[in-house]
Amino acid sequence: MQFHLFQIVFMASTYGMKSLILSLLLFFVCINSTKADEPDQQLHKKCLYPCVRIENEGSGGSGVIVRSEKVGEQYRNVVITCAHVIHPGSPYKARVPLYEEWSSFEGFEDHPCRVYARNEDVDLAVLLFTSDHEMPVAEFGFHDRLFIGSDIFHIGCGLGPEPRLDYGKVTSLKGFLTNQFKDGVRTSINVVPGDSGGPVYHKYRLVGFIQAIKLFSFRGIPMPVTTISLMIPVERLKTWDAEQNNNLAFIYKSRRRMPELPFAVLRLEECQISKRGE
Repeated sequence: MQFHLFQIVFMASTYGMKSLILSLLLFFVCINSTKADEPDQQLHKKCLYPCVRIENEGSGGSGVIVRSEKVGEQYRNVVITCAHVIHPGSPYKARVPLYEEWSSFEGFEDHPCRVYARNEDVDLAVLLFTSDHEMPVAEFGFHDRLFIGSDIFHIGCGLGPEPRLDYGKVTSLKGFLTNQFKDGVRTSINVVPGDSGGPVYHKYRLVGFIQAIKLFSFRGIPMPVTTISLMIPVERLKTWDAEQNNNLAFIYKSRRRMPELPFAVLRLEECQISKRGE
């Protein structure tokens, strides 16, 4: 629907100012209602679809695909999650969500994955898996500056398989929950168990990973405060990479070649934790 200047002038002269205002109001209501029925394509493609569930027989968490590249006949895919989600000696699978009509969740596409690197100090882990088609990937926001009050949102798989979206704000740039979980970014995003490792976005770009939620004790029973959470800033990935002599640069630099070894014959029961520095 489009209105031109001569149409507005004609309406003003014919129906008067009140009718003109009424017509313009109806026009903008129509435009807004049309937009409301359309999906936010950037949110779906860049944020929702790259989020995956990381799962083994006894536990699970969330993660995000950050690179998908065709090598030979297959695509090699890189996933980032939290180190505390991964337990040594356990086989894992990356569960990629499938959607119809943009937002209708239809289930998962499962891929056995290998843990390529894991660092408890930065609480990050890198997983790799292969697929016969390209995967959706998140866009890094290394240059995004965050401030107290910045709008952010998170996608995670806690308390249920289907990825869930929650909005919030940055509440502190130097967050502290416990001695174990500190030096992150504190947020007001609603977080539940199973969200660890899930991506946090600012303006559709990946700026961090959910790490922990605040706990308090009520009559000796620990209770979560789901709206006080800690986020690992994405810059910590580069810090870890520098400690490893840039062996992890392939994660976020497309010109770096993918590792060869982890993409050999890959079966679920063969997945093992790689030693730090391997």
